[in-house]
Amino acid sequence: MLLLIKFRTTFNENILAVKDYMKDRKTKRNLIILAVFLIIVLSIVAVILASNRTDNNITISNTGIVTDENGNKFVNGLVTNNLERSYTRIEITFSLINADGKTIDTLQATTDFIPGGKTWEFTIPFQNTEVNEIKVQSISTAEERIK
Repeated sequence: MLLLIKFRTTFNENILAVKDYMKDRKTKRNLIILAVFLIIVLSIVAVILASNRTDNNITISNTGIVTDENGNKFVNGLVTNNLERSYTRIEITFSLINADGKTIDTLQATTDFIPGGKTWEFTIPFQNTEVNEIKVQSISTAEERIK
């Protein structure tokens, strides 16, 4: 019985000591700083992991500007799903760049579905005659934003 009373007394003293410790303003401030720091670090790690996970999942290749026999211009290319699983609602945004290196327009190629390991060929018509170059601006799917 004496041991139980001593345990309770020691336990209660420890709880009071912790409460007194937490009342210290400096300790509270340090805990807040630590919590903010941990949130920032975890956010950075999450972004890094997300970007590494999707680097090579979708490949865009053979993109180019094509003019047909009637003078109509198109951006065309291939989008390959490098995974075994399918992607849905794939959207790729291209920047159209003029000779001065300025973005003068954007185009989007969209498809509802690319099965795992398959390639989708896209063609997007456009009318701006000042376009010298195209660049991929963003890639997104229903599952995740890739670029």
